[in-house]
Amino acid sequence: KEADNPAFALPNYDDKDWKKFELGISENNKEGKVLWLRSYIKVDSSLINKPLHIQILQLGACEIFLDGKKIGNLGEISNNKAEKYVIKKQEPILISIGDAETHVLAIRFFPLPFSKMSKVVNFTSNVLSAELVPADYYFNKKIEETQKFHQYTMLICGFFLALSFIHFLLFAFYRKAVYNLYFALYNLSISFLAYLTLHFYKIEDPLSLSKNTFLFLVGIAVFNLSLSGFINTLFSKNKLRFKILFAIEIIALAIYYFSDSASTFIFMLLFTYVIIESLIVIIKAMFRKEKAAFIVGGGILIFMAYIILIVLSSFFNFTGYSLDKSILSTFVLISFPLSISAYLGWQYASTNVNLKKQLDEVNRLSELNLQQEQEKQHILQNQNDLLEKQVNERTQELRVEKQKSEDLLLNILPQEVADELKEKGSTEAKYYDEVSVLFTDFVNFTQSSERMGAEKMLKELNECFTAFDLIMEKRGLEKIKTIGDAYLAVSGLPHKDSDHAYHTILAGLDIIEYLENRK
Repeated sequence: KEADNPAFALPNYDDKDWKKFELGISENNKEGKVLWLRSYIKVDSSLINKPLHIQILQLGACEIFLDGKKIGNLGEISNNKAEKYVIKKQEPILISIGDAETHVLAIRFFPLPFSKMSKVVNFTSNVLSAELVPADYYFNKKIEETQKFHQYTMLICGFFLALSFIHFLLFAFYRKAVYNLYFALYNLSISFLAYLTLHFYKIEDPLSLSKNTFLFLVGIAVFNLSLSGFINTLFSKNKLRFKILFAIEIIALAIYYFSDSASTFIFMLLFTYVIIESLIVIIKAMFRKEKAAFIVGGGILIFMAYIILIVLSSFFNFTGYSLDKSILSTFVLISFPLSISAYLGWQYASTNVNLKKQLDEVNRLSELNLQQEQEKQHILQNQNDLLEKQVNERTQELRVEKQKSEDLLLNILPQEVADELKEKGSTEAKYYDEVSVLFTDFVNFTQSSERMGAEKMLKELNECFTAFDLIMEKRGLEKIKTIGDAYLAVSGLPHKDSDHAYHTILAGLDIIEYLENRK
């Protein structure tokens, strides 16, 4: 009706001119008018005076009347305008009917304006739905189903959050295993989506749906990226698809602020694409007979089907996803984690086997290297011994040559002059006030040489000069040089001697004595 009239709630109001229709989303209240809905009900005799529960789901605000009497409200309506919008009421609305007669259930309803309605999450196909059920059915079955739904959803949230934490740690300790990072994000996204599902279930204000839906799309984005990255890391090396997916999801999140329905549609397409891509990549890997594909693939496929069921159920069915077949649901829940655990177990076992083989090979090579090193050390030791022997021989030769050089030098120069020459490379002239010089010369040396011959003469000179050297050493004279048959020595240098003349005379007398004895 066009007008808002309290008489519409009365049981005797004539509504035969009213038309029966369904108020769908597309027929939402664009003009901001209050709408009335009337329904005639008759309870079974077994339900007379029994508590009944009215369960209402809506996108708007309403007041509920039974036979003209207001029995409850969801949201607030005043002056033909909604002050507060509510999706559902957490507390049950209970009534009882004392007879089997026909009664009128009327609802005064103000739909959520089209400009404010969230186009992202539609919990029901209509903007208003009402259900009248026995209270014991509601308290026994509905509440039990709701509790079971909450328990399973919280189990999913906590279980996958723990898995996410474990694989984040695995990635932190071994950065090369990038699939651990993707799998951690995958588990985190599922935990986040499970939490949002519970949050959606408790939402009362429909105006908050848009914000929560954006968070839901963020969770879907992380789910898509992590699943694609995980599958491609294990079974494919194509990073282009992942980069394109990431870019499109960023654009889709930006589009949400301009058109939430368009953004949601893009994410649903991307979600479908990732599922199909994962399926194709896994099947290809199975055809390539990769062991990991058979281990992980089955669990992923079963679990993805289960996640699709949960997402679609929480997305389109306000009452939540019913887990009637608990054994099957539990198996489906743990199928993917079990497959990943099996894969990790197989991977670690393979790694250990490979490490064992590598360790055996390393030990074999170590023994071989040790033998080679011992042989090398033996060769080096022999070489060192040979070199040391050669060095000792060369050192001895050098020592002999050095001694010869020193003897030759001492034969030419005084000891002090020779030492100074060896130390400094040059000598300084020194002045002596008084010295005695001794000369010797053999009489008729030339004639004697011709008569004796050169070889015998040189032998004679060598014996004589050797004796002279001993006499010079005895009397403290310094031999200067020999020239032919002449012998030159000096007393009083390089060590000053006040009795130099006396010692020189003694040396001369010794020479005369030696020669006389030698005759």
